[in-house]
Amino acid sequence: MKKIIRLTATHASGNEFQAELNRDGKYSLNKKTKDKDGKNITNKAICKVQVDTLDKAYELLKTNDYLINLVGLNAKGKKVRGLRELAAVTAHFH
Repeated sequence: MKKIIRLTATHASGNEFQAELNRDGKYSLNKKTKDKDGKNITNKAICKVQVDTLDKAYELLKTNDYLINLVGLNAKGKKVRGLRELAAVTAHFH
């Protein structure tokens, strides 16, 4: 796989958010999770999963149980991150 991206449609309109390697050289995803009270805790560190390749990340996304961490620039040019599910991203293959 070449890349997984999302083009923004809000205040950062047209900016490309892309899956990038983290400081550990892995792609980060978060498992969709709720606590015992039903509160969404997906964005917590305990839900983080790291994989070596975009192909593996894509396989996890296809289960609809994971969100991938994408990186891009906001409207002010600041680097920001966002978690997105498969339906919200585009996969570009070789």
